[in-house]
Amino acid sequence: WSHLSRSRRLASPSVPAMRSGGVRAWKRIAQLDSAYGTSSTPALCTTKVSEMSDTRGEEITLSASEMAFAAFSGVAREAANRADGRGRAGGFSKSGWDTHIEGACGECAAGKCLGVYWPPGMGTMKGPDLLHCIEVRTTPGHNYRLPVKRTDPEDRWFVLVTGTAPVFFVRGWIGPDEARRDEWWDDTIEYPNWMVPQSALHPIGTLLDAIHQNG
Repeated sequence: WSHLSRSRRLASPSVPAMRSGGVRAWKRIAQLDSAYGTSSTPALCTTKVSEMSDTRGEEITLSASEMAFAAFSGVAREAANRADGRGRAGGFSKSGWDTHIEGACGECAAGKCLGVYWPPGMGTMKGPDLLHCIEVRTTPGHNYRLPVKRTDPEDRWFVLVTGTAPVFFVRGWIGPDEARRDEWWDDTIEYPNWMVPQSALHPIGTLLDAIHQNG
């Protein structure tokens, strides 16, 4: 997958390049599905990005090999956290293991939805989740808001994913210039953040074009 890694280092890759790279990566996962007899779930979202709805988000179901791939990354992240003495991940009442595994699965689902490669990173806490600028926020409740942290880089684009493995809904996105409205700041929760309502999110099918146009 070295050619995909090179494409991620480009400052502003073209939309066709981003999508075609993801297709090649997911085809490899599809081969694993076929080898292990779990190929009933497509390795790519069957809805074209341009045809995605803006109502309830895009439903994405991970296959067994996709979940295993993501779960390994989640376990590795939590192991690194514990080895380095870092605190519990996220703001939910789950254990760090659950939070990191479900978070990694949510990132995998977002990449699958967009047709872009998801790098299962470990130990790169400040790095983007997808491409060079996308942060994926995964929450278990389908009515949850999208959290934006004070420590998030100001050039990041944010995607909200809801649900738990294997079924997720990719709800939409918000850009770096929109996410930090004063009225969305919530200091009544355990980890004060900007909490973006789902009604403010843009349709997920428009994200890659928006990033490309932004340069």
